[in-house]
Amino acid sequence: MKKFVKNIGIFAIILVWLLLSVAIWIVPDKAYSDAERRNLAKFPNFSTEFGDDFDGYLQDQFPLREKFRSLKAMSEYYLWGKKDNNGIFVKDGYAAKLVYPYSQADTDNFTGYFSRIYQNHLQNSNVYLSVIPDKGYFYADMKMDYEQAVSDLRAGMPFATYIDIFPTLTRENYYRTDTHWKQETIIDTANTLRKGLGVKTVSQADYSVKLYTEEFSGVYLGQSALPLKKDTIWYIESDMLKNCTVKDVATDKIVSFWTPEAADKDGYNFFLGGSLPLIEITNPAGEEGKELVLFRDSFSSSLGAWMVDGYSKVTLVDMRYMSAQMLGGLVDFDGADVLFIYSTLLTNQNRGLFK
Repeated sequence: MKKFVKNIGIFAIILVWLLLSVAIWIVPDKAYSDAERRNLAKFPNFSTEFGDDFDGYLQDQFPLREKFRSLKAMSEYYLWGKKDNNGIFVKDGYAAKLVYPYSQADTDNFTGYFSRIYQNHLQNSNVYLSVIPDKGYFYADMKMDYEQAVSDLRAGMPFATYIDIFPTLTRENYYRTDTHWKQETIIDTANTLRKGLGVKTVSQADYSVKLYTEEFSGVYLGQSALPLKKDTIWYIESDMLKNCTVKDVATDKIVSFWTPEAADKDGYNFFLGGSLPLIEITNPAGEEGKELVLFRDSFSSSLGAWMVDGYSKVTLVDMRYMSAQMLGGLVDFDGADVLFIYSTLLTNQNRGLFK
């Protein structure tokens, strides 16, 4: 009897494996993984690298791949006590990425790149620097040296006045499943920046908070493959913001602070269309001639709305998607406030972005 049961078990395993092997040739390939936010491997061309490329193809297109990823992640995390999965760790329901160790080389690359931009374009501007801590800052596990990171950034950009926003933030300011901070919670951060820039602070009473979605799956939810609860996205709105004109300079199209049409694959793209290269916000209620330029990463997609009041024009520049040679012809820096504000996720890993 035991032998019969054993044989049935072996037969079942072989049958499942055969069915999955057949399915990979029948089921259409997927081009994109919504969970991992990346393109999936296509069937490779025949070449000397075919073997390695085919292995990658099989891993990406394997039937029920997401189910197996989740099963593997839960086994390693809950059963074997592994602290992270795919570099993502979870504590108290919050997922964060291991930003470790501190990279002096990436910091030097960052400061060198933006120092050249300062020399070429910002001699007549009021220049500031601020650093956004990633969620790992609020945990002791595998924590990089944030004090050294900020110190080196400041030393590498001595032309910029530093504005410290670390004390204004806690873990609760961030989405549980995503990299970013929550727009409705960062008024203290925005006001600290505004004080540092020498402009008036804003009041929460001037803005209403509205619900966008309760089904936000942040980037860490997919990358960790763990069954985390989805996040809720709230956003701020005001008459002043409604009266602003928001332009995507690359396409010369008028867009909006709120762009649900851009949030199909990433809910955070609801804010200002995501990481567009160059956005101009014109505020008819702002002080004429007073302008702000934000050199930014994706965090400023939600920060931007808090910074508009008082300025006649706010320009958001994302150098990950445009060339430094283009700046002079696209942005007028003369007399403007210029704020470099970047997350430690980027200052600590950027050599493929800023050259």
